[in-house]
Amino acid sequence: MPIRTGRSASLPLMFLLASCVASPSICEEKAHGFEVLLHYRLSDGTEQTGRLENFHFIYYDRRFVKKSTGFGKPGKVEIRDVPHDSTAIQNDEGKKLKFKQLQGVRLEYQGEPGKRRLVLIATFRNKKKSAAAWPGSDLRNIHVAKFPHFLGEADGKAVEVLLPPLMESDSSQEKILVGLEFQFSGQKKHRDWF
Repeated sequence: MPIRTGRSASLPLMFLLASCVASPSICEEKAHGFEVLLHYRLSDGTEQTGRLENFHFIYYDRRFVKKSTGFGKPGKVEIRDVPHDSTAIQNDEGKKLKFKQLQGVRLEYQGEPGKRRLVLIATFRNKKKSAAAWPGSDLRNIHVAKFPHFLGEADGKAVEVLLPPLMESDSSQEKILVGLEFQFSGQKKHRDWF
C-alpha cells in the first residue's frame, strides 16, 4: 500500500501535533484532593471541627547518605527523612486504607489503664465491609523515621495535622485529633475521587 503524501496525509499529523502541544496544560492542572472533616477534642473536653481540602497522609523513608570529606578521611554519614504523600493510610505490612473507600476514621486509646495505646478504627463506605482496627504503632515507618502525619489545605494555606501520641498520657495537649470524616453532608465531590 503506497504512503499518501499531500494535504490529506498531513491532517492526522497536525492533529497529533496539536494534541501533544495542548496536553501539557491539561496535565499541569492540579488533581483535586480529598476534602475531609476533622474532629478535635480540646483540653476542656469540648469538641471542635475543621475542614481541610487536598488531604494526604505523609510518611517518611529514612535514607543514609555517605558524603566524602576528603582523601584518606572517614566519610560523613548524613541521615535524611524523605517525605512521601499518599491518599491512603498505610501500615508497615504494606496494607492501605484508601481515602476513597473510607467513610471515616476514629482515633482512640484502647487497653488497660496506664497502658492505653492509640488505635485507628476505619469504617468503610461499603456497609458490607466490617470496620478495620489498626494499632497506631503499626503505621508506615513510625519506628524508623519521622512520625507520620496528615497534610491538607485551608484557605490556600498548608495545614499539618499531627497524630495523637502512641501512648495515652495524663498531660493533655491543647487539642487532640479524634476523628476524620471522608463522607459528610455539604462536601464537594470531584470526579477524580472515583
